[in-house]
Amino acid sequence: MKVRAIAILWVLVSAIALLGVAQEVDTTNFMVVDGEAWLIEIFSTVQVFAIDPETDERLDLEPSISITYPKDPIKMELNPGFYEFVVGMSHLPKDVVYFQFEIVENGELLIVDLRKIELPEELAVY
Repeated sequence: MKVRAIAILWVLVSAIALLGVAQEVDTTNFMVVDGEAWLIEIFSTVQVFAIDPETDERLDLEPSISITYPKDPIKMELNPGFYEFVVGMSHLPKDVVYFQFEIVENGELLIVDLRKIELPEELAVY
């Protein structure tokens, strides 16, 4: 009976240790939230493009990140640099730049609350 109890204990400890090793490290360094204002849920797409901070021109034609029908919160891992956050809505003819931001080298988490950013005119509902 002791051997069986020790074997079961060993299996449980091993399983817990393996779960700890197998867990993915969260490397999120950019997060967008809306505080249950339902802004994120109305976007059909969210894209993040790398930009040149002096000219505001995109560095690539393809987005660094592209998400279809995002959920709150939106979490991303981005390299240091300057970016623009672009949203699309099914009723709009084109995507709209919502805001620009910078990811810094030290890897601190940047959290953007959409309730604190003025809504672009193209997204305003009258």
